[in-house]
Amino acid sequence: MKNTVSNRILLVGDSACQVKPFSGGGIIYGLTASEYCATTCVKALKESRFDSNFLKKEYDKKWKEKLEKSIRRGLLYRKILDKFSDKQLNFLFSSGKILKLTRILESWDMDLLMD
Repeated sequence: MKNTVSNRILLVGDSACQVKPFSGGGIIYGLTASEYCATTCVKALKESRFDSNFLKKEYDKKWKEKLEKSIRRGLLYRKILDKFSDKQLNFLFSSGKILKLTRILESWDMDLLMD
């Protein structure tokens, strides 16, 4: 999502597209972003700043620094895997066991898709 803030508005979770591309879940993404949101709300109240520029700097940019790369990477992986049939995917993953690719897959953080 291009913007997850506006004057007096902060979007979090599904409404901010903080969703895992593989499963459609997003508890970790939503909880991570909600920490930034809460911190921003406290700061906004202390400074009486509720304008979109302030909220973008304090919330939008910060959650994206943490999560955007993982979401984009997940979308790319999803697009690639969507091109395969179930039969092809089964072959790919069964071949992975032979090629020891499962170790690589098991080492990934599937919530933040980092290696």
